[in-house]
Amino acid sequence: MPERSRLALWILAIVALALPPGGGGAAAAGAPAVSVRSGRWSDPATWARRAVPGPSLGVRIARGTVVEYDVHSDGDLGPIAVAGTLAFSSRRSTRMDAAGVIVEAGGVLQMGRPGQPIPAGVTAEIRLVIAEGQTFQGGDFVAGDVGIWVMRGGQWEVNGAPLRYTWAKLARTARAGDRTVLVAEDLSDWPAGGQLLITPTAAGPTAEAFEERALVGVRRV
Repeated sequence: MPERSRLALWILAIVALALPPGGGGAAAAGAPAVSVRSGRWSDPATWARRAVPGPSLGVRIARGTVVEYDVHSDGDLGPIAVAGTLAFSSRRSTRMDAAGVIVEAGGVLQMGRPGQPIPAGVTAEIRLVIAEGQTFQGGDFVAGDVGIWVMRGGQWEVNGAPLRYTWAKLARTARAGDRTVLVAEDLSDWPAGGQLLITPTAAGPTAEAFEERALVGVRRV
């Protein structure tokens, strides 16, 4: 992964209090949706039942197929298994909500490629859904854990448009709730709408000491 990247990749944990109902054209309930040919995720012909994956069913990207993820969805897809290639679109912003992603041996999860990164103004987003009452086991891989798991022989590529800086130091102390912060570095290429995390420097910080904000703009002083 390039050290400096504009790729807006946010891996978030959200609590799924309720699952949205499936829409028209979604695969019927039952076994996971399986890709049978290379193509776009949104194309029913890509899938064994000729229907795009519905919520909570799970998805398997079969070995030998390359599926372009080209949708922006907030419906939990369930667990995603990647034995082939799952490539996020570089032409439009995308979002995937899933109970977990497992990249198997020989599989590739691709969010931009060297020489063809996710460009400025386009985002690729995976949000991990934690069902109500579910707990994280931790340690070695446990089936049912929520996370992005890349097994031996699997690959996860993330490449975005370059930035001069991906982080910066404050030039003066920021107070809780401040709407403007001063930094020493030139961050004029940071895009409006990007997510910022303001972190404390004191030892033993509490969760309340971290603040997440959306960037409105950058101006030089």
